[in-house]
Amino acid sequence: MIYNPKAFFAPIPMMKPFFDAPVITETVEEGVAIGEEAAKAVSPEMMSPELETMIRFAGGFIFIIGCMLFTVRWNTINGKMSGLACILCAANIAYTTFNILDKGAFLPRPFYGLAGLLSLTGIKLMFFANPILSVTKKA
Repeated sequence: MIYNPKAFFAPIPMMKPFFDAPVITETVEEGVAIGEEAAKAVSPEMMSPELETMIRFAGGFIFIIGCMLFTVRWNTINGKMSGLACILCAANIAYTTFNILDKGAFLPRPFYGLAGLLSLTGIKLMFFANPILSVTKKA
């Protein structure tokens, strides 16, 4: 999802692609019905920058969920993986916004604030975990 969002428009053996509708709005020539013929004419190169950005963002958040479900938050050693996933997702958001959406020019967008917030969340998860509670038995 993060590295090759165009794969969502390619057919999988014995299956249809994830998305089979045209991915950008174009004027359709008269006499051509929007349907299966138009879906066949869609190529991965027709993906809009906005759709590619959102697919990459979703991939980053799925990566975070996968790491968080694999580790235990309250374990101070295993919490590092979830924090690293948040930082990597923040880097993915900033990189995708800068290179794909803004085409290499910095334009202030809310996505950069989200990337900063995710970075701070990752640092919190990695270095400031909840203390381990020790259970003492009363005699």
